Amino acid sequence: MHSPTVCNLTDIKRILRYLSGTSTHDIQLYKVAHLQLKAFSDSDWVGRPTTRRLTIGFCVFLRSNLISWSSKKQPTVSHSSTEAEYRALASTIAEITWLRTLCFTPEKKHIAIDYHFVLEKVLLGDLLVQHVPTTKQLAVDFTKPLFTVKFLPAISNLCLLLPAKIEGG
Repeated sequence: MHSPTVCNLTDIKRILRYLSGTSTHDIQLYKVAHLQLKAFSDSDWVGRPTTRRLTIGFCVFLRSNLISWSSKKQPTVSHSSTEAEYRALASTIAEITWLRTLCFTPEKKHIAIDYHFVLEKVLLGDLLVQHVPTTKQLAVDFTKPLFTVKFLPAISNLCLLLPAKIEGG
């Protein structure tokens, strides 16, 4: 970066604290009988006052196993929270579609703008889009900064294991 700001330094510190505090965490995987995907998506519209760019995030589960996740700041500004949510949802559906071709029978690829991409999948019955309240939204962990009080429950919700404490040091 050629001209870092205080905001950049804050972000870097947050990332370093996160990495140092989670480097020993593991992901718990369970044996599954059925291949059923479940996904959560979220967006943080205008989450950064300085850039007004949104962050989208999602997490995908194979039954109770977290198998895919993403958090990404978008390169452009969205005009509304609805547009931001559609971007997050389209990104999630693209990931689900890819995972389904990997795990299940291949599907045809479609090129469409986000709204029509989502609408087509819903009309085909490939997915059911439901509102999830923020308090039960697992993907919110990928779009907004989490402080310790919210981070620890998030670990449990994503089926991550905390490392066992080592006795004597």
